[in-house]
Amino acid sequence: MFCLIYSRIPSKFAPTKKVAASLFSFLTQSRGNLFMKILPMLDIVDCSKGFMVPGNILYVPGSEKTVEPIHNFLKKTEFSYALLKNDTHFEGEYKHSPEEAIFDFHQGFGTEEHEYLVDENAINASGVYWILKNKFDMWAENSDVGVPLEQIKFASDEEKEVYQNLFHLALRVDGQYHFFDHRDEFISDIQKMGVEEAVVFGHASDYCVRDAIIGYLERGFKVYWITDLCCGIWDTNLPGGVASLTELVERCPGFDTNGNVVERSILKDAVASGQLVLTTAQAYIDQQ
Repeated sequence: MFCLIYSRIPSKFAPTKKVAASLFSFLTQSRGNLFMKILPMLDIVDCSKGFMVPGNILYVPGSEKTVEPIHNFLKKTEFSYALLKNDTHFEGEYKHSPEEAIFDFHQGFGTEEHEYLVDENAINASGVYWILKNKFDMWAENSDVGVPLEQIKFASDEEKEVYQNLFHLALRVDGQYHFFDHRDEFISDIQKMGVEEAVVFGHASDYCVRDAIIGYLERGFKVYWITDLCCGIWDTNLPGGVASLTELVERCPGFDTNGNVVERSILKDAVASGQLVLTTAQAYIDQQ
C-alpha cells in the first residue's frame, strides 16, 4: 500500500510538510520499483451531534449506534486522504438559506450540535482534512445564499472567515480551522496522483451521503458505499424523500432547475456497471 503526500497545506504548517516529504522520499527509495497500490480516499459525511444525538432537529434515527462501529472500522483500514465534512450554518446566514423553508436553524457554527463524534485522530491516512458546508450537496459551487456578503450579520470575524471559506479544505489545530485549497483543486490534484477510489459513509443516506456519492461518480471515482455505517431519514413527506435504501438507488430523486423533483438513474446505473459498490464495513475490510 502507498500513501500519497499532499503538499499544498498552509505554509504555517511547513514543518509538517517537510516531515511528510522526507517520509515520501524514504518510502520511494527503500521500495525501489516495487509495485505499490494507491490507497482510496475516505469521505465521512456529517457525523456531528446535530445529526446523531436524539432530540436534535435533524437527528437521523439510529445514527448514534454507528459511532462505535465507525471507530472499529477506522482501526482496521487505511486511506490516502480523508475528508470529514460538517454541515455548518450561522444565524445571520441561515435566514437567507433555501434550507430555512424546510428545516429550523441547525448545525450552528461553534454550537454543541456542530461538535463531531468521529475522532479525526483515529483515521489512518497521510492527510486528514475538513470541509465545512452550508448546503446538502458537498459539490455545490459556493456558499452563496442569494444576498451580498455585507447584508449577512455574523456574530464574529471568525464566523465571517469560515463562511467565506466554506467548501475549502481546512486543517483543524487546537480547535481552530486553517483553510487552504478549494475542494475542486484538491479532488483534481489527488486524481492526478492516481487516487481513483472513494470510500463513503455517514448521515443521512438519502440526502448528503447520496449527493456526495453522485459527485464522486460524476468525477470518475469508483465508490464503496459502506451502508451499515450510514443511516437515512427515510421520510417520503420531505421533498425528494424515499422510504428505503433500495428505493433511493432505484429512483435517486433530485431537483431540476425549477425546483421540481425528478428521478435519476445514476446510482442504479453505477451499481450495474460496478462503479458503485454497496457493501458493509466487515465485507470491505475482508476484501482489502
